[in-house]
Amino acid sequence: METEENAWLVPDLKDGAVFETKVVIKRSIFITTVGRVRGLEGAKKFVADISAKYSDARHNPFAFNGGPAGNSGFAGCSDDGEPHGTAGQPMLQVVLHSGIGEVAAVVTRYFGGIKLGTGGLVRAYQGCVSDTMKELPVKKFIEMKAFRVRLSMAYIGALKRLMGQTGAETLEENYGAEADFLVNVPIKEEKRFAAAVVSLSSGSAILSEVPALQ
Repeated sequence: METEENAWLVPDLKDGAVFETKVVIKRSIFITTVGRVRGLEGAKKFVADISAKYSDARHNPFAFNGGPAGNSGFAGCSDDGEPHGTAGQPMLQVVLHSGIGEVAAVVTRYFGGIKLGTGGLVRAYQGCVSDTMKELPVKKFIEMKAFRVRLSMAYIGALKRLMGQTGAETLEENYGAEADFLVNVPIKEEKRFAAAVVSLSSGSAILSEVPALQ
């Protein structure tokens, strides 16, 4: 699935929430837990938390991508004791080709006494993640850059029109002798936005970049 530059799908879940499915395959119970994660550390914490939750299970293989959809630079996986290559890597292939970023999946297996064989394990783990990702609620995420804009009251209308044209979002607005705005601007529009602020205010506006606020 292709993704727009600086925009991708992410799990539509509140902070700390997870999406979970369960299936029984030849008496083994497979519980798939998916959550939104940011960066390698966020992904590792998610995996540790879910593995601790199901610490009584024989296996908790995982796969994650803590960055933009399809970006393997933030990815990782583990078979967690299953035969090499039968769990983590097959799961990761699904994650990286799902079109969804900032996502981690842990598949917990409670062994039911019937061996699945290497091919059966690959199909089971890959299928669990694939089926769960199809049901996962998602939303579009647009990478933003935050700016503080200080300008004369006379230019507020022009600034708000510019924000509508560029997809920028108002985070804060304060009024005193001048207007002070904190805004999120889509990264692909940041140069256009900065140049337009200077132009619409005849160079009098003060524009400063601040740490990302997403």
